[in-house]
Amino acid sequence: MVVMRVWILAAALAATPGYAFDGCPEGAERVQTSWTDRPWVCAWTEGPGEAGCPNGSREVGVPNATRPSRCAIEGGDPEPPKGGCPKGQRSQFVDGKLRCVKGQAAAPVVESARCPKGHQAEYGRHLKKGFRCVPLRKEAKRLEEAAPPPRAAGCPAGTRRVRTEDPFEPVKCVPDASAPGPAVLGPWARYEIPGQLVFEYPEGWNVTDAWKDEVPTLFVRPDLDRDGKPVTLTVSRYRARGSARAEMDAAIRQEVEWHGAKDGGKGSVAGLPARFLEVPKETKLAYLLGAEGYLVLAYTAPEDLYRAYAPAYARLLKSLRVVHGDTDPVPEDEGE
Repeated sequence: MVVMRVWILAAALAATPGYAFDGCPEGAERVQTSWTDRPWVCAWTEGPGEAGCPNGSREVGVPNATRPSRCAIEGGDPEPPKGGCPKGQRSQFVDGKLRCVKGQAAAPVVESARCPKGHQAEYGRHLKKGFRCVPLRKEAKRLEEAAPPPRAAGCPAGTRRVRTEDPFEPVKCVPDASAPGPAVLGPWARYEIPGQLVFEYPEGWNVTDAWKDEVPTLFVRPDLDRDGKPVTLTVSRYRARGSARAEMDAAIRQEVEWHGAKDGGKGSVAGLPARFLEVPKETKLAYLLGAEGYLVLAYTAPEDLYRAYAPAYARLLKSLRVVHGDTDPVPEDEGE
């Protein structure tokens, strides 16, 4: 039905080029864009999806919005609201319709924002393209800090409030007993990459082996039959192009700056010097320094399960065995 509606609308628009109207068709709304030639468009309330925008529409960057792109309907645009033109433009009647035209200075053209998976567009006139791509976690944290959680009714006795990743239910009540303490995770299974490493994990958890990828990685997850952020153990190996220590230190600084990770101190894991980080109630990280690169051991979980499944990460650190090279550093070298 949506495709048919788009096709009919596109045909009607093609018959009346340059149309303008006060409202938008059903299923669409007027939104401000990052284009100077089309500062206001009618955009479908849904999309773009994995397959992109439907026929008769195209993707457009939307500044200052939680959704960085929308599907703008082609063929004509709505009239801008009063005072709704971009900086450097002004409202003016053209052929009996209110339009945005260049004023004292035209605003720079901003490309349609396209960011890689896991990133979101952040807009600014001082930026070369008019936008830059930032990690979703950083943007979500910024929005979370700027806006306190909505005031929900108090949770009943025996439950507590937690944040979720569901935009329709950002806060919910969960039983206190859902995470009273460490979960019983044993018995333990072993996983081995022959000639490289071996570790233990809770029996019954699923292992996804991507060790042959450009960044060799193992993902270990329990099957909890629930939506949202999963509980995950991750083991990744990074080959250094230059100094292994310098590249590992740069990765740690990025984690601190982008995600607000806290320094958890130094130590040793599997006989290698280790640095520990934590994003409270979200992520634990251990960076293990080798001669040719470094390993990253990570644990992530939703807030309400974070404490309960943390012992699986402790077991990973304790049980990990790594095949050492002759030039691998030893923990005592870390303080030099």
